[in-house]
Amino acid sequence: MHAMQLKNNKGSAILMVTMLSLVSGGILFYLFMDSDFSYRLQKRLNDKNLYSHFIKNIKSNLDWPDQCYISLLNQVYNSSQSNQVVLNNFSYKNIPTSAINKNLKIGSGLMITDIILKRKPFNTFSKEERLLSGSKKKWDRNLSSEVTTKIAQLLITVKSHLNYSFKTVPINLFINVDPYNKIKSCYTALSAAYICESLKNSWNAYRSVCEPYKTCFYKSVNSCSLPYSLTSVGVGSYRVCQWCNSNRN
Repeated sequence: MHAMQLKNNKGSAILMVTMLSLVSGGILFYLFMDSDFSYRLQKRLNDKNLYSHFIKNIKSNLDWPDQCYISLLNQVYNSSQSNQVVLNNFSYKNIPTSAINKNLKIGSGLMITDIILKRKPFNTFSKEERLLSGSKKKWDRNLSSEVTTKIAQLLITVKSHLNYSFKTVPINLFINVDPYNKIKSCYTALSAAYICESLKNSWNAYRSVCEPYKTCFYKSVNSCSLPYSLTSVGVGSYRVCQWCNSNRN
């Protein structure tokens, strides 16, 4: 009788230990899964913030016509296809190089998988884009012919090491190309170059100034302010305000 009781007690103890092990294992598994989920969620949020900051940095830099000009100068843009490009002379805190291109790592968890220029769909053009699209101008005395304005989108595809890609945010650009489809200048809708060319003048990227598309503009001496300068006309003493584009023939 005593032996049977001991046997029953031993069986109960084993059962209790087994149950406690199962419960403890379940709790540890739950804590591990919860910890892994929290890590992935935090990492995803960090990656999203880094991506958002990176794209905003690209956009704000390209808002400066000089930066856009330096970054894409002489790269090929053909509006009938997607064009692989490199953003030269760019600095970003999480990138150890001055060129942003395909397969470049951003920080510890992101990588650029593609960076292209392609034609912006015509049905999404704004009124200003319709006005400037296809317009021709001459802003550089070293060019033998005029450049043509194209409306394009810069698309940078970024992938996380957690194996997902971010939704691509297009950056709209006005691109001036020569007859060989080489980029000679570019700018965004927030730049001084855009304001200049939307007023039917020419942005001289080489000199970083706005110039009249015509040879000269004139107006009364009563409002002779920059970029106009006072000049004499003819043999007499008649004076006018003059703004000229020395690069036009």
